[in-house]
Amino acid sequence: MGSNGYSSQVLWPDAEGDLAHKSFEMTLSRLRRLLGGNGFIKSSAKQLGIDPLHCWVDSFVLDRVLEKTRKVPANQVAHLCEKAFSLHKGPFLPADTSLHWALSRREALKNGLLRATLAAGRYYEDSGQWERAAECYLQGLDTDNVAEELYQRLMVCYNKLGNRTTAVKTYNRCRAILQAEFGLEPSTRTEAIYSSIVERP
Repeated sequence: MGSNGYSSQVLWPDAEGDLAHKSFEMTLSRLRRLLGGNGFIKSSAKQLGIDPLHCWVDSFVLDRVLEKTRKVPANQVAHLCEKAFSLHKGPFLPADTSLHWALSRREALKNGLLRATLAAGRYYEDSGQWERAAECYLQGLDTDNVAEELYQRLMVCYNKLGNRTTAVKTYNRCRAILQAEFGLEPSTRTEAIYSSIVERP
């Protein structure tokens, strides 16, 4: 994934003054040689960034795909969502847990993918493609396993497919994860969907 930029203070927090600056310049020079030129890495006010005109960066492309899902007709969202899943290889910079900008970027990408997943799944539901919808929601849960709305829609899909047992298992999985992660019970909406499934004759 790409980044918005690193400063010498971030890369070498224990170095001071000229030492940090020299380390910065040396590393930048080596990186540019490895990449084959100066155009790949931009440097401004001791900030480094990847130049999207010279480099293919998956997170930048993912941004554009997710933005398109907001603008295209419903029947095109599903294809774009599949493309987004193929680009998303995991959380954005998962090791950088203390950097505010990385956390913000990670959440933005995750939320964008969640919104696209729900839109694509709803399209499949509206067209009666319940298996495709379920597959879409399962992919979404691989990305964000605490997204309760995905469990809700998945329960509905399994129920429509006549698979009440798997719908109940989905509810139980949702309940267990919410308890483990947040100490919370499922929402009233989730409970209502579950009740409608188990109470059906």
